[in-house]
Amino acid sequence: MPHASQPQVAVVVGSGQLSSRRGGSDSPPGPLELLVEAAVAAAQDAGGSHVLQHIDTVVAVPIQHWQSNNPAAELASALGITASRTVQTTPGGDIGVVALNWMAQEIAAGRSKGALLVGANVNRSFDLAQRRGVELEFAGGSHPEPEIVGKWRSDGSSPQENEVGLDRPVYIYPVIENALRAWRGQSLAEHRRFMGDLFTRFTAVAADNPYAWFPTQRSSEELADPTPDNRIIGFPYTKLLNAILSTDQAAAVVMLGSDTATSARVNPDGWVHWWGGGAATEAAWFVSQRPDLAYCPAMAQSHHAALRNAQVGVDDIAKFDFYSCFPAPVEMALRVMDLDPADSRGYTVTGGLPYAGGPGSAYTVHSLAAMYTQLRRSPHEIGMVTGNGWYLTKHSAAIFSTDPPRAVRPCADTPELDEEGAKQAQPVPIRRGSGSGRIDSYTVAHDRAGQPERGMVVGSFGDGTRFVANTASDADVLAELEAQEMVGRTGKVVDGGGPTLRFDLD
Repeated sequence: MPHASQPQVAVVVGSGQLSSRRGGSDSPPGPLELLVEAAVAAAQDAGGSHVLQHIDTVVAVPIQHWQSNNPAAELASALGITASRTVQTTPGGDIGVVALNWMAQEIAAGRSKGALLVGANVNRSFDLAQRRGVELEFAGGSHPEPEIVGKWRSDGSSPQENEVGLDRPVYIYPVIENALRAWRGQSLAEHRRFMGDLFTRFTAVAADNPYAWFPTQRSSEELADPTPDNRIIGFPYTKLLNAILSTDQAAAVVMLGSDTATSARVNPDGWVHWWGGGAATEAAWFVSQRPDLAYCPAMAQSHHAALRNAQVGVDDIAKFDFYSCFPAPVEMALRVMDLDPADSRGYTVTGGLPYAGGPGSAYTVHSLAAMYTQLRRSPHEIGMVTGNGWYLTKHSAAIFSTDPPRAVRPCADTPELDEEGAKQAQPVPIRRGSGSGRIDSYTVAHDRAGQPERGMVVGSFGDGTRFVANTASDADVLAELEAQEMVGRTGKVVDGGGPTLRFDLD
């Protein structure tokens, strides 16, 4: 093992992915079976099963429906790996990239020779079993408690947001989306085409991805125009602009130190070097308290830190995979990195969460696996993968290339915002009261038949404090919310003593 003053270079040497369509059977594969298959595929990709014997650290992202206190230990045992370290990450769409950055730095510091990162979902099997009235359980053994990587808060939305119904991704991301539309100055029709045009390119990538859950190319109109088969869920998002949750998928990535990779006889032509990374969390944890609903300073902080640590500029990146549960996170990345939506490089190597799948905490394990494969086929090009946890709350990024890193000591250090930036990022107070108000953003929730049922507003009082409110629920009001640009509209905030405030348009 190298001395800490002479760090190894961390290299990704293999990846494996799978999508299982066996969820409807009487005995669908469990998460351990899927993980073993993905890990073995990653080892074979690296040169053979012997590569697994050079792994001393197994890292697992959280896997729903698996009753195991240590999935990494379960997998190590199943693979016959003598792992001195088993790690469980905290949940989040940012965590796969955070974990890989952590693995790379542990390898560079000499605390690990090689690591295996895995993620899986068995949501489809679980959903199908529930529909049949079958109780599906994926049991786990008893193992020593794992190390924990990552930070976690269980409250993704505030009490005020929860009260009005802004309590899940399908409603909170539309609030961010509508703020971004207003910032760009688009009409509602222009915005619909913008979203469709952005994600039709994602579907083209998914169509060529053998592991995509929906490998179907779709037009801009198919994606963004509401129809009976493509109902609006949270205005302005149709069903086909939402991430797919019900999949059975798994992915694995093998990372070794360069000395270990040589000892394991891994062909250097298959090495993809880790060049550096970054991660940051919004100071305003809750969306309704963000000073600017159309900007994420911590995303800029994270992504630009990764570029600086890798000693590259955004123009040097040949391949991107921006986290893409909905259009808004991609659009936010374009804003903070000053990129053209129509850039020929594109912004996904998987096809994105609505089409490639990989929901929950596992998507970035798939995007990292896919980026490895893409870069290995394109020597000397540089790739960037990003992650997003909660509601554009936690951000992560990593940079890779087949070439050795430019930095002498690659890192994922992320400097704090400067004093002015930190001041501008501080949470805006939320208060309850009546008075004149202005809409900062909004959405309308639709029922399963596609009919509007609840208007939700994030707005500002005249003193700059924020409110979160519902609108009246009659059909005319809800129709007006979706027919005109409402960001900037004024009205009255009414505190009638009930659990929520009401916002009435002037």
